[in-house]
Amino acid sequence: MREVDSVAKESTGQPSRPVPRFVPTLTEVVDPVGVNRLPTPAEPKVDGLIELARLQVQSQLERRVEQVLYRLVGELIAKRWSTISADLSQEVNDLIANAVRDALAQQGTKQR
Repeated sequence: MREVDSVAKESTGQPSRPVPRFVPTLTEVVDPVGVNRLPTPAEPKVDGLIELARLQVQSQLERRVEQVLYRLVGELIAKRWSTISADLSQEVNDLIANAVRDALAQQGTKQR
């Protein structure tokens, strides 16, 4: 041991450090739990992907619903309009016929 001390002293010019009484083992220095654990791959941001997909599907769904509603409302109005316009036409014709009859009746009473 003296030779090692003298060699260390000669090579550096200073006395070597004293050897510690307790030297920790490798398992005490390194956390064994951390050594056995492999790095986990980055998990995809599932919540973000779900939200992005929901927004894309929602906008497409809203456009499709709007198209279907416009078509259905258009068909309903077209069907109802033909019925309503026929009814209104008949009512207008009846009103005109009644007005002409009343006017003729009033003229006939005035002429007598």
